[in-house]
Order: sequence, then structure tokens, then C-alpha cells
Amino acid sequence: MKITLIYPGELSLSSALYPPLGLSYIASYVEQAGFKVKIIDTIFQKIEDIEIDGDKNIYGIYTATPIHFKGIELAKKIKKMDKNAVVVFGGPHPTILPEETIKAGADIVVIGEGEEAFLSIVRAINTNKKLDDISGIVFRKYGKIIKTPPKHFIENLDKLPFPDQSKFPIEKYFKLKGFREISMITSRGCPMNCIFCQPTLRKLFGNTVRYRSPKNIVDEIEYLVKNFKPDMIVFSDDTFCSKEQNIIEVCNLIIKRKIDVLWRCQTRVGLKKETLRLMKKAGCFLLALEVESGSQKILNNIRKGITPNQIIETFILCKKVGILTHAYFMVGNIGETFETIDDSKKLMSKIKPFNISVAIVTPYPGTDLYEFALKNNLLLETNWDQFCHVQNKPTLKIDGLTKKEIIAIKNDFLEQHKKSVNSKIKDLSFSLKDLIFIRKIFRIALKDKNIIKRIFLLSFKSIKSTGFSISNPYKNS
Repeated sequence: MKITLIYPGELSLSSALYPPLGLSYIASYVEQAGFKVKIIDTIFQKIEDIEIDGDKNIYGIYTATPIHFKGIELAKKIKKMDKNAVVVFGGPHPTILPEETIKAGADIVVIGEGEEAFLSIVRAINTNKKLDDISGIVFRKYGKIIKTPPKHFIENLDKLPFPDQSKFPIEKYFKLKGFREISMITSRGCPMNCIFCQPTLRKLFGNTVRYRSPKNIVDEIEYLVKNFKPDMIVFSDDTFCSKEQNIIEVCNLIIKRKIDVLWRCQTRVGLKKETLRLMKKAGCFLLALEVESGSQKILNNIRKGITPNQIIETFILCKKVGILTHAYFMVGNIGETFETIDDSKKLMSKIKPFNISVAIVTPYPGTDLYEFALKNNLLLETNWDQFCHVQNKPTLKIDGLTKKEIIAIKNDFLEQHKKSVNSKIKDLSFSLKDLIFIRKIFRIALKDKNIIKRIFLLSFKSIKSTGFSISNPYKNS
């Protein structure tokens, strides 16, 4: 029996260039149980690279909304290549729309967290047992779609093996980006209630956030440094610092073990100055902050739970500590006007982020934003492949703003930020003057002399553009 996990990736549809951790976790978990797993990444590999063997071959396909259509097309192609294929879908989109995914061609859909359910499916198929007793899946049986009771989420994340990212062509990811950056995750779930994410995240990961222990997190950091020699580690948590004490313990362990690595993360505003200082000492180079808007009206509409003053205060603290900042903005929210956009531009001028991302608000299925748009006839598209926040494809109708105007507003944000050269030079210079930081860079350079060259080239490019290219530089914009 062959087990193949497939990532139907597209460079133009990806917000970042990293192997998907979900498939990496499943590969490690299933192999720990004694099965062999292969991963196909269609960014770099062809579906024809699949190995077909015997009459029991299982294919697990991960899809989010922008790549769901491609995943369905791959499933059809696989079934033509392998008449005995069992195709299992998982990920955000199948979790929210499992019946639709089954009707489109999937044999089985895993709802939410995938490790235990996928392994149970593998064991059932391998031993010719029924699927009915596996919790948290949807499948077709005798022409009917069967949905089993919800499964329990994995309480102790430390029990999971580290995700095996070596099954992806990781060096090709590094080469594409021009920088050796690898990702990891320290928790599952998000404690917030933003209209554009919830309740989808709760359906994927449960109602409460589950955290790995600081020791387990730092053990994986050491594993990544030893095996992949990254220039930087990116923590891909939805809100990395949601449990501040955990982060403090992680930073103290990094310092205690003398791990020389740079890292960055994404989080909400509101961190304490002492915590930021400790993060910098532990190697935090850049903090991506969820700003979204400079208008209190919009922040209230999207249930962000923050104020413009809190945003300003956090950016000031980051500058004082010497951590570079990346600001996430959104345009085209419910209630957006030229006045609220002007508020956001004014805020950007005040906080002077080193880097920005500007997303066009996208009502992904399952979110409260999608349900609101559906109820009020505000959806501009019905094809899922048009739903992608990193591209110029508005899918939400906003009174008083046309699709062309929303795209123009996004581009204007980016152009305005490109002009802030002096501010970026000042931030970068201050960040690199820190003696502790310089010593860390020097120790890393002793192990890899080329890192200085890569950081210098990246810094030069960042000053000319919108900051460090922490996202996919090949996506359409």
C-alpha cells in the first residue's frame, strides 16, 4: 500500500513560501505508526511522480479555498491514473464544506485536525475495516454521504512528533526565496473572534487554544537549526504571543541553551516592553502585527478588539527595543469608505512600519463575514478559485467603492510605503546596532559565512521595496 500526501500549491496563490506544516505533521504521525509516506508538492513536482502499487493506495490532499479547485482536479486525475485510489481531503475548505467536497470527487473528508483521523483511515483501509467507527470524517457509503460524530482534539501537543519538512523539496523553497527561512508552530487555535476568521478556526482547532510546552518548542528549534541551518525561523501561529508567559519561557530557554538563530512571528498588538526586550535578546528580528485598519469604526466592525492608540503604542515600543515591524492592513472591509481608508493611511504614517502587507478582504466560507455577505447579497463571486486575499480579486461588495477602486487603494498603500526609505534605513540601522544582536549574528556567521551576504542583499532589497520579503515574492499583486 502506498500513502501519498499532496499539496496542490500555486506560487501566485500562496501568501508565503513554506511547506505546509499540516501535511508535515500527518506524515510524521503516520510514519511513527509504521507506515511509509511520500509527499508531492505541485509547486515543484508533477502529479505523475506518484508511485502506484497494488490495490490499496491512499492519497491525502490538503486544500484551502484558493487552491481547492486545483485539488479537485488533481483528485480526478489521480482516479484516472489509479483505479483503486482512495482520495482523502483535509484542510480549511473541506472542513467547512465536506459534503460539497465529497460530491466533487473526494472519497473521504477529514474534519479539522488531521493526524489521528487520517491514521485511523489508513489502518481501516489496510485491514479492510469499516470507516463508520472513525470520528470526525465524512464519506460516501452505498450512495449516501455519512458524517461521523466529532472527534476529540489532541490535548497534549507535545505527544506529536515534529513535522517532517524534509519530505518537501525544502532547498528549492530556500532557493526561490533567496533566504533560508523555515516555519514551525507552537499552538493550535486562536482566542480572538475576528469576523473574517471565526468560527472557521474554532471548527479546525477547537474552542480553546492548545499550547505546546516551552521545552518542546525549543527542542524543535534546536532540531530545525541542526537539520536545516535556517537563516530565520518563522512562527506560523495565528497569534504567537496570545499566552505571554509561554513566550517568556521560550525566550529564556533559547538564551539559556545559547541557540543562535534569528526568528520572527505574527501577533496582536499590546505586548509589554519587557517582553519585547526579551524577545529581541532571544533572536526576534521582526514582529508582524495585526493592524488591519486605522479606523476605530472598522476595527469594531471586524471585532478586532483593539484601538488605534494601542497599535501606535506597540509600534513605538518595538522601535525603542529595536525589533523591525511588519504591519498587516486590510482594505474593503464592511463599512469601508474613503474616510476610513484615509484613517488607515494616517495611521501607517504614524507607526512607520518597516514592512507592510495589504490584503483585500475576502469572505472565506464558514466565517461570520461570509455568512453576513451571503445574507445581505454582498458576494461578488461564487467560484471558490476567485477567493484569494493575496490577489487583486475583490469578492465582497462594498457600498460606495468599486472593485477597481479597492484594487487602486491597495496599490496606493504599497506605493506610499515604498517612499518611506529614510524611516526604513533608520529602523534597520538601529536594529543592527544592538550589541547582543551583533554577537548573535557573528556566532551564526561562524557556522555559515554566507548568511552575512544573504542578510545584506535582503536588507538592500527591503529598503528599495516594501521591506523584507517575508511573504511569497512571486505572488500576483
